[in-house]
Parts: sequence; structure tokens; C-alpha cells
Amino acid sequence: MKIIPANGQHIGKRLSQQDAFAFSDHSDREFVHHSGFLAVVCDGIGGMAFGDKASRYAVQEMLTSYMKKTPQQTIIEALHCGLEAANHAVLNLAKETGMVGNVGTTLAAAVVHNEQLYWISVGDSRIYLLHDGHVVQMTQDHNYAMELEHGVQQGQVSREQAAHDPERQSLVSYLGIPKLPYISVSASPISLQAGDIVLLCSDGLYGSLTHDELTQVMINFPGLPEPLIQKVLDKEHLHQDNITVAMLTCNMETTAIEKVALPVGRTGKKRKTFIGFLLLGLITAIVTYYLCQ
Repeated sequence: MKIIPANGQHIGKRLSQQDAFAFSDHSDREFVHHSGFLAVVCDGIGGMAFGDKASRYAVQEMLTSYMKKTPQQTIIEALHCGLEAANHAVLNLAKETGMVGNVGTTLAAAVVHNEQLYWISVGDSRIYLLHDGHVVQMTQDHNYAMELEHGVQQGQVSREQAAHDPERQSLVSYLGIPKLPYISVSASPISLQAGDIVLLCSDGLYGSLTHDELTQVMINFPGLPEPLIQKVLDKEHLHQDNITVAMLTCNMETTAIEKVALPVGRTGKKRKTFIGFLLLGLITAIVTYYLCQ
């Protein structure tokens, strides 16, 4: 299976871009053979300091750490190591700038290997999977709404209180915390097939689209980030956040057109030869007729 990466970004209505993303080196065939293809997206947390640096540092450390993966190491182990390295980088940034406790970023990372999907995330950047015409969110948002929902299930908070709590979107787990309280990770890999699309994005994308809108754009424009971003921009939200999209599209190694190209070419050659003989026979018949008059 061939993996086709694609990405897109927009600053939205913000003064700076605090999202960052990266892909691993898909040209390193030996590494791809045992470790697959990695995509990562980070979103510097608004209201905290150095969000742009936090997201860039986290992306770079995640990528650098994962590219050190050995064939003996599992993909999930390598993703955990990458997450720890990224968190360490953000914590160091906070110490170096004198902003301990006030620097943070989300992180979402996905790996496709041998037609299987693995992922890890912290915060509220999301990973979606388009499969058989349906889009499913693979990650969990680590915000206070998650804890409120747990309180509702335990009978500690009413459904109405949880729905109207002003802090429900506040993050409770993100890079920049010494000990991460929540991490979303694939318990087991998900099998992929040709046509599947893995989408990683910041909340600037999904926060402005309904699930149906997200699904329809991904179906109508498979593997293209720009239509998703444009769908958000068309809404002209006054405080539109940064938007980042990274995609991994699963495709066959040989396309359908390539598969039929040679047979069609051979058939076409035979057809041309047959027509040539037919015309030659017709011309010969006409010349013979006139010579016999």
C-alpha cells in the first residue's frame, strides 16, 4: 500500500501561527519497512506563553525521537518515547524562559505501517479516520468536559451543569505538565484499506465544522486539505483560530490506470494494424477495378 501525505495551514484571524506539523522521511525505505510513516500535529495553547515555540519544539522532538526507532522496538513504544521527548522539550523551554507552568502544547501523532494505523495524542488536537464513507474520531479530547462527563456518570454533576460549565473546554492534559494525567493511545492497531484517509488536525479545523461537514468534504475531495480549510474560512468566524491539516491517504502501489495501460496499448496496436490491412485491401480492389475496365 502506498501512503500519500498532504498538508495545509492557515493563520485564521490570529496574529501568529502557533500550530506546527511534520512527516517522517518516507524516502528511507529501510526505516519505512520496519517503522512505517509518521505524521504529527501540535497546537500551542492559547493564553500561555511561547505557544509557537512549544508546538515547533514538540513536533521536532517527536519526529527526531521516532526516527531513532529500531526494528526491535514496537511502534507504540517508539510513540511513547517520542511523546516523552516532546514533553521534555516543552518543559525545558518553560524553564529556560522563566515561564514554568505557563508553556504548553497539544500533540497528535499517527503512524501507518503494513496497512495498519497506530496513534498517540495528548490535549485536544484530533486524529480522524475516513473508512467506507464514514469519519470516526480516533482520539479523545483531554479537556474538563471529559471530567465533567465522568462526574455525570457517577451522579456527581447534573447533565445541565456539565453542559453549561464555562471551563468545559479547558485542557486538563497537554505537553508542559511534568506528569501527564491523560494520554490517548491505540490499544491495538486499526486495519486500513485502499481509499482510507487518516486526518490529523488542530481544533481550529474541527471547532468550526460540524461532523457532517467534515465528512462530506473529505468524501468529495479525498486527500486534499485545501477544501477543508476553505470550508472553515468561508464561515468567516470573527475569532477564527489557526488551522492545521495533515493527511495520510492510503492508495494502491499501482493505480488502476497503470494496471490497464499495457493491455489497452496492445489492443490499440492490434486494432491499428487491422484497420491498416482493411484500407490496403480496399485501395487494391479499387485500383484493380479501374485497370480491368
